[in-house]
Amino acid sequence: MKSGISLDKDYVPSGGDYRRFESKKVIVIVLTLGGMLRSIRKNFAEFTVLLEDLKPDVFGITESWLREDIDSAEVSHPGYVVYRQDRRDTHNGVGGGVLLYVRDDIVSVEKSQLQGSFVNSVWCELSTNNSKRSRDVITVVLFTALLTAAMIMMSCCLIQLERLLKVKQKVKDAIVSLRAPQADKIVTDSQDLADLLNDYFVSVFTREDTSSIPDFQGGDRPKLDTVLFSDDVVLKELLRLNVSKASGPDAIHPYLLKTFAHYFCVPLSLIFSKFMDEGYVPRDWRCANITPIFKKGDKTKPCNYRPVSLTSVVCKVMESIVKKSLVCHFSSQSLIRWQMLFNIDKCKVMHIGSSNQKFTYNLNGVELQEVSVERDLGIYIDSSLQPSKHCLEAAKRGNRVLGMIKRNFSFLKEDIVVRLYKQLVRPHLEYAVQAWNPYFAKDKEVLEKVQRRATRMISSLKRVPYYRRLQLLNLTTLELRRLRGDLIQVFKIVYGFDNLSFTDFFMFANSSCTRGHCLKLQKSHSRINIRHNFFLIGL
Repeated sequence: MKSGISLDKDYVPSGGDYRRFESKKVIVIVLTLGGMLRSIRKNFAEFTVLLEDLKPDVFGITESWLREDIDSAEVSHPGYVVYRQDRRDTHNGVGGGVLLYVRDDIVSVEKSQLQGSFVNSVWCELSTNNSKRSRDVITVVLFTALLTAAMIMMSCCLIQLERLLKVKQKVKDAIVSLRAPQADKIVTDSQDLADLLNDYFVSVFTREDTSSIPDFQGGDRPKLDTVLFSDDVVLKELLRLNVSKASGPDAIHPYLLKTFAHYFCVPLSLIFSKFMDEGYVPRDWRCANITPIFKKGDKTKPCNYRPVSLTSVVCKVMESIVKKSLVCHFSSQSLIRWQMLFNIDKCKVMHIGSSNQKFTYNLNGVELQEVSVERDLGIYIDSSLQPSKHCLEAAKRGNRVLGMIKRNFSFLKEDIVVRLYKQLVRPHLEYAVQAWNPYFAKDKEVLEKVQRRATRMISSLKRVPYYRRLQLLNLTTLELRRLRGDLIQVFKIVYGFDNLSFTDFFMFANSSCTRGHCLKLQKSHSRINIRHNFFLIGL
């Protein structure tokens, strides 16, 4: 396993003025995880303490044993940019993998063209922000084993411990360099980075053509002349604010507005009404703080970032009231037309049934693609209409979240495991379950294994039988929960709590028997297993 650093030659300014910049020292630490200490996931806590104690400029790790489904955020560290290459020819990346941590104040560009196929390697070019010359003095410290947290904490003071606690709570990835598309050069200055991102965001921004607005042809339909900003409406919107959101350029935080909503609603209603009557929008409300968020791909390309706009929270409150009034008026007067264009990539053909002749279909002169499995609204639909494919995918998502919990939580007590399982894992196993309720024993077992694994994560219950674990944790089997969910859904349909027509699903039984009650449902006849086990009949 290799990690490399490419260093440039001395920088020569233009105009023939030769100057040699003073070399700056860079500390590089290479950590080899050998013996029983392989895998960075198992030793991430000790590694974090080591990183905080030594504070190297570059930290290289071999034998990382990471795989593709483990996100880089799980092994990231504040103040460092992470570069990685995982081993893909073994199970779960065993026996290889390279990680490289570079301080974010050092401009680092990954040289992917230097990576070979016969060895796991990460190559980066380094230079400082305040110098156009790369660092050429390197101090390498080699560790052949990972120091334990106890050994390092003996040399750490209370301030370092507090810093470590902050590290575990927050992870931030900074933008240190971008590649200018026109000049094909690396930009590192903060102002140049902002200008480069701003130019890209402006280029993809859609400007509406307001020069050819058609005349209003509404006839005698009612018009929306103004929007009413009553105290109650403003109060309702203030109480709906999310206090975890950031403030805009005016620095008015949503926590302040929500906490004192009963005091702010009256003056804000007057201000909103005044602005609406005069058609005036303050300049602070028209400004926004733009934050670039990385999507995927190469981090040095501006096109791989999307802008997030932080505007005034007070302006958002007024905008929300105006939007609701407009949507209500458009809907009541049937003024909204279908404006979505035809997208051939979202149109597929699935042939269902053994006697289906499987014709080809065309739309707008384009032959539609034939598929056997398609994901629609989060549910995998198979041409056989069996839920096996979706059960496998749901179990895979649940196991992936369980793995993330196990890697990132050191102390798994009963209440913590149950809460995390209910909030993060079980929703993947029960999403829209009435549409794909499994009836094969193998599919039921695939889902139940996820809950078995979750309950076995508690060390004190590992050797306790599964059904006893459920009793101790106050849980039930997933099969029983699916039956309970079906009954709840039937209750909602029968009594009209859902926006679903009763006649589309059920019909009452016509019986002259005096026993029972008037809400008996008639069970329809079914010939095949798919129909027999569906929600309408399988109850």
